[in-house]
Amino acid sequence: MNMEAGRDSPGRRSGEQPGILPVGLLWGITTVLGVWYGFQYAVSPERLFDYFAVGTAAFFAGLAALLVAAWRSRGAQVRERTTAGVLLSAAAVLQGLYFFSKALPVSWIVVAAVVVVPALALVWWRAGLALAWVGVAGLLAYWAIALLEPLDVAAANMLPIIQAACVDVAAGVNPYTKTYPDIATLPLYYFPGLWVPYCPFEWLHLDVRWLNVSLDLLVVVLLARACGAPGRWDLFGACVLPFLLSPPLLQMLIHGHLWPYWTMIALVLYLLTRARIAAAASALAAGLGMRQLALFMVVPLSAAFLAGGPRTVIRRALLAAGVLAVLLLPAVAAVDSFVSHFFTSIANANATLNVHPGNPHDQIALSGLLPGGMRPALLQALQVLVAFAGFGAALWAGRGKPTPAALLIAGCAYLCAVGLNPFVNRYFYVPGIMVACVALAHGVRAGTR
Repeated sequence: MNMEAGRDSPGRRSGEQPGILPVGLLWGITTVLGVWYGFQYAVSPERLFDYFAVGTAAFFAGLAALLVAAWRSRGAQVRERTTAGVLLSAAAVLQGLYFFSKALPVSWIVVAAVVVVPALALVWWRAGLALAWVGVAGLLAYWAIALLEPLDVAAANMLPIIQAACVDVAAGVNPYTKTYPDIATLPLYYFPGLWVPYCPFEWLHLDVRWLNVSLDLLVVVLLARACGAPGRWDLFGACVLPFLLSPPLLQMLIHGHLWPYWTMIALVLYLLTRARIAAAASALAAGLGMRQLALFMVVPLSAAFLAGGPRTVIRRALLAAGVLAVLLLPAVAAVDSFVSHFFTSIANANATLNVHPGNPHDQIALSGLLPGGMRPALLQALQVLVAFAGFGAALWAGRGKPTPAALLIAGCAYLCAVGLNPFVNRYFYVPGIMVACVALAHGVRAGTR
């Protein structure tokens, strides 16, 4: 099925477009991530476990409600979705600015007023113009914050260790053979495809976060096109824009390194909506070549790549395997033991980070709701079970095609699988929410059997 808006798109037919309830629930689970982590530093250490247990319950209850509502709710009108997009995006901007705007030369309230007040004033008169304002002004404010705030290794060490690795590469030193004790306790365990794109910026003495900003813009364009823009800005505004303006994405702009991987996921979704399945499979393989946890996305989402007959599927798989090999060969050549360096060492290090049994570092995590005595090996077995269950459900819903229903199931299966990880942080959830956003924009009811 071609999901492209305007050409056999499920989102074009009455009753199959997203309703307000699933849109609100999607915003709700994103808000839980932003607000719970935003206020975590105001909670006493002895209360953090209970605090995040409540957050975990709220997040996954919202996810379950989203799955039900996506199938049962009636489609909303264009103006209703556009208005919802403006209001939810404005709320997301207020959260982001409140938590992460200390680098601004003026009060966050002033910037929030500039972004939000015109949008609210316009929304009842020209909802489309209000949506454009809150989107453009919000993104510009976020990009300014990201580039104004100094990099601080005490706040986050991802970009500093990448900078150090880039300096070593320029000096002819293999960064995988050394440690950076002044930056991190772990050695560099990122796949080359994730951190090497930052090196040209470091070598040119530019702020490496220019790459984050550039890729954020590319993600916006890819997801907008995946939702049918420019013809369907209402779908993008309601289902995707509030997510793009959520606090976790602003924090990753400031401190983080996952934008190359997230861009690959956005590219996968764009290509699927254009029915370019082989190219989408290769892009998904590229994502796996950047991020270990992408394996839990590949398993359920691969159910959307199985249409077209065995020969076609095999060709896609071989092409994807070639892309993955090209990206991982440098990593294999750079270390003595690929599995030990990039997988086992991380698991062993994470096991020492437990603040409370079962919920390392006190995070929104299903593993935190399970009995504290559960060993990581058992949690990982549950992750695999959830991922393959998601594959089966997505295959049933889409019959091997990238239908909206199949994509939503795959995205939710990924969220549950990573939630069972022995160690979890908020950024693990972003790719799954991204998939759910685009699936919802295309109308999940159209993808049912």
